[in-house]
Amino acid sequence: MPKFTTKVIEEIVGRKRYEQLVILPDNAKPTSIDVKKVDGVWDLYEKSLEAKYKGSLNGLAATMNRDAEMQPLSSEKFKDITPKGETVKEYEIKYQDLRVYAIKIDNGKLIVLGGYKNSQKSDISRFRSLKRQYLESLNRKTD
Repeated sequence: MPKFTTKVIEEIVGRKRYEQLVILPDNAKPTSIDVKKVDGVWDLYEKSLEAKYKGSLNGLAATMNRDAEMQPLSSEKFKDITPKGETVKEYEIKYQDLRVYAIKIDNGKLIVLGGYKNSQKSDISRFRSLKRQYLESLNRKTD
């Protein structure tokens, strides 16, 4: 079972906070890690994109900034994808061919996974698996 922590996405500023999931190596202890020096899922997503997607990534960030400032967004760019019966809200943020999947956290959103339009189905499955593992890890900390 992976270990997780989170870190703030500094580029997204507003009344709501945007964080990114950080998946730690198996041997890492979350308390001994300088989280600012470790890449989170947003950082890794950004680094993995081909140059042709850099403009689309800026579009995603702009949408996230609008949400952070509590400005209205169209369902074309920001969509609630929470399945019926789920207690933790899920969101898909999209811009052209890029997708980012997030969950609701206190005072904001947590980016859990980044993906592409053409791999949307498998990305959503992976996102929900990571979400479940992350939430289970939070429950283990309180036990």
